[in-house]
Amino acid sequence: MLSDARLDDLMSESLYMRQLVTRLETLRENPKTDQEERLYSFLGHYRLLTMAERYQLFCFSCFYMREEE
Repeated sequence: MLSDARLDDLMSESLYMRQLVTRLETLRENPKTDQEERLYSFLGHYRLLTMAERYQLFCFSCFYMREEE
């Protein structure tokens, strides 16, 4: 089983997840647009996910990106 830190590293390497993982620390900013408000809402829920749930989301995003290519 991979450690939580290693899973975070793997997820941050995904182009789709990189922005989400790096934005986790900026939740204190006030959203300026509707799109940012939706992103902040998603990130708020993302922070509550267990590491296993985060990994499932990461795997789904990788599969989804591959399907679009």
